[in-house]
Amino acid sequence: GSAPGSQSVDFLRIATVQSGFHTYWVAETAANGRELYFSFASPTLSTAANLVDVYPGVSSSRPAGLFDFNGSPYFWATGPGIGRELYRFDVNANQAFLVADINLGAGSSSIGQERFVDHDYGTMAEVNGELLFLVDEPTVAGLYKTTGTGATLLKALTPVSAIDARRSLYTFSRGRIA
Repeated sequence: GSAPGSQSVDFLRIATVQSGFHTYWVAETAANGRELYFSFASPTLSTAANLVDVYPGVSSSRPAGLFDFNGSPYFWATGPGIGRELYRFDVNANQAFLVADINLGAGSSSIGQERFVDHDYGTMAEVNGELLFLVDEPTVAGLYKTTGTGATLLKALTPVSAIDARRSLYTFSRGRIA
């Protein structure tokens, strides 16, 4: 049984990202769908799980691809009316922010997250203080960069080459040359 007021977790993603004293993960509940959660733990203080509800209500934002950049987690998520795009969570504001709506409107931009939900590798890498990320949707496929707000296209790619580039970006982001 569960304690009064608690929710049972139906799905818990094994992948987590650590940023400072914060740990982020993805879980699914009947009340909130699949969303991002975080907790804070320092040598003197810790908190319980906190919800980052990108798609409010029972709808799921299905966050994936957690990546720590400049002390904030970045992730792909589906938002109301904008499709699947890149978000960042600002712990100071206790809020998730859309980085950029690359594929404007309800179209999605994320690389393979609909097809490879459990494979969050290879979509982002930090290079010289900028976050590089891949998009594979046909009208906007390419390598993009951001420093946290907005995005700039660095190189247009075909959707197939963007998917193929995932392995190289993953290898590069782990400190190895692809």
